[in-house]
Amino acid sequence: MKVKKQLIIVCMFLLTGVFAFSQTKVGVVDFSIVIAKSKKGIAIQKKLDAVQRQKQQEVNALQTQVKKLQNDLMSPAINADTRAKKSEDLSRKEVELKRFIQDSRREMERKFQKEMIEANKQLMPIIEAIAKQKKLDAVLDFHKSGIVYYA
Repeated sequence: MKVKKQLIIVCMFLLTGVFAFSQTKVGVVDFSIVIAKSKKGIAIQKKLDAVQRQKQQEVNALQTQVKKLQNDLMSPAINADTRAKKSEDLSRKEVELKRFIQDSRREMERKFQKEMIEANKQLMPIIEAIAKQKKLDAVLDFHKSGIVYYA
């Protein structure tokens, strides 16, 4: 008997929550689509692509230098002292290339994050206006587990 009462109370509590939630209007926004199709998002992508191409050209130049040093080391015509110096130069150039790639990735990530933060700041008033117009109680981000707007 006691278990039945507890079960009834739990069911009533759950049903009350369902009825309260059913009156809430929720919207969902997919920022990745908004950014990909908006003028601002397209401009950001072009800007980041230009930086990426420039970094790739620099990587290609460093890789060419590394390959040249590797080929020089294979030459049977160089003496031991020159071979040792070329080997050191090759090691330094490989480290330089590796660091440049890592630094470039970090820089691109920072630039991307900075641009996305700025774009989101510009999008928030638009999302709020649409949410108010459609009388939404909340707007959720499709990819993140969080509320973007709450009335």
